[in-house]
Amino acid sequence: MLSRREFLNFSAATIALTSLPNEIQSNQLIRNYKLTASITPHLFDKKGVSDNLWLYNKQTPGPIIEAKENDVLRVEFVNNLHVATTIHWHGIKNINKMDGVPYLTQDPIQPGESFLYEFPVKNAGTFWYHAHVETWKQISKGLYGPLVVKNQVDYNQAKNQNLYI
Repeated sequence: MLSRREFLNFSAATIALTSLPNEIQSNQLIRNYKLTASITPHLFDKKGVSDNLWLYNKQTPGPIIEAKENDVLRVEFVNNLHVATTIHWHGIKNINKMDGVPYLTQDPIQPGESFLYEFPVKNAGTFWYHAHVETWKQISKGLYGPLVVKNQVDYNQAKNQNLYI
């Protein structure tokens, strides 16, 4: 049987530990983005050569997604294609269920459906995101874009102090 003192110590420790993740998460900035995959007519030259590309937000490459180390990326993805797809975050150390590998880490996102990707970014660097269902086909049609995770260093402060970063 627990003594009153042991019970109070155990209760205090439990409360402290359960509030810890919220405290850590409150220091993270959430970066919100929306990506929509759709078929988009694209003019290749002035002679009128065009084709329908599969693009994120009707641009090629897709929009730049930016964050800083330890931010949380929240990307609402809408699939307006006629085929299923996912997004893979290439080079990111990611939560398995957010990695975008079809049938392994997530089910493909069907036409007309949406999916919310949400994960922390821990390492600075230049990465990319791309389709991961029939990857060779969907990337070649235009489903890719840049992902830049910046270092937490304040660049202006580092420049003023002649620090090389």
